[in-house]
Amino acid sequence: MPYPYTDSLLPEKAELIEDKIAEKGVNKVSVEDLIPELTKFGRKEVPDHVKNELLIGIKQVLADQK
Repeated sequence: MPYPYTDSLLPEKAELIEDKIAEKGVNKVSVEDLIPELTKFGRKEVPDHVKNELLIGIKQVLADQK
């Protein structure tokens, strides 16, 4: 059974990576150069309700530690 996830931003991510490689050179670009740029896309793809649930869980763990 194929994984049902589809990445609607994949073309934009590929273009960003290609631009960064063209800018720095194929032998000079690193994963560390790409992570900050790609993180922006990842944050956009997480639904708000998931972010809210995670925040509530983190707050609860911190409150329990006091």
